[in-house]
Amino acid sequence: DTTTGDPDVTVDPDVTVEPETTTPVVLPYPPGDVASAKPYGMVKWDIMPNMTFYDPWADEWVELASLYQHPTIKAFAFSHSAGWCPPCKAEAEALVPIFDDLEAKGMSVFYTLGQDVQGLVPFGPDVTKEASMAFMEGWKAEMSVDYPLYADPLQEIWQHLPPEGHGWPLTMVVTTKDMCIRYVDEGFSDAFIKNKISIALNDPPSEGICRGYVAPE
Repeated sequence: DTTTGDPDVTVDPDVTVEPETTTPVVLPYPPGDVASAKPYGMVKWDIMPNMTFYDPWADEWVELASLYQHPTIKAFAFSHSAGWCPPCKAEAEALVPIFDDLEAKGMSVFYTLGQDVQGLVPFGPDVTKEASMAFMEGWKAEMSVDYPLYADPLQEIWQHLPPEGHGWPLTMVVTTKDMCIRYVDEGFSDAFIKNKISIALNDPPSEGICRGYVAPE
């Protein structure tokens, strides 16, 4: 069964996934462009905003901050994707051999599914846990995904996206030493992803390039 957005409707607590109410651990994160009204952004050379996503297999919330200055991951491909989007499926499948080839060199993937095949939010207020999990499992099996895959029930990403919209999938290559967005692609390009990740793994400079980045003392 699905729920509605009607505030008078009682929602079964087992239907949705809510963040824990305990005090969260504050993970270190770069401050971004403190001189700007929007210190973080999602265009090239911005510092990636810290957002929280849901891992349904581990039943835990994961912040992008967990990748900041990661001891083994140098760069990752972040994808904002949807189940109804054919190019998203093509990208999800193409990322498997890229991840397998470059993981040992310090590459990872942070693949997020913000909508299912009907345009609804997995683990959101209008989709049951069972239906959400079935969608995530089906996606993972169909594309033979072996890299980290997350749902996006909080939908925090939309406050950082341009108001004019974007193409699907929206893919970014981010270096973990500074959380700087090195490359952005809208739509799917196999050559783009592998080439840009390979470049990002070669430890490109940050200061003077990434907006708001200050080298640690």
